[in-house]
Amino acid sequence: MIGDVLKRMRIIYGYKASEMSSELGISASYLSEIENNKKQPSLDFSKNMRIFTVSDCPL
Repeated sequence: MIGDVLKRMRIIYGYKASEMSSELGISASYLSEIENNKKQPSLDFSKNMRIFTVSDCPL
């Protein structure tokens, strides 16, 4: 699920949950719910995630 991928990416790139949630413009609790597959991300979140991965994460 998307939450598993998101959490794995966050850990690989060395972000704390609070740092990543701040960069994405969401609360840490919402990020946690997504990472634990309790909630599905909104379309706005998905757009922010795409911008975040393209611009901030080294490849």
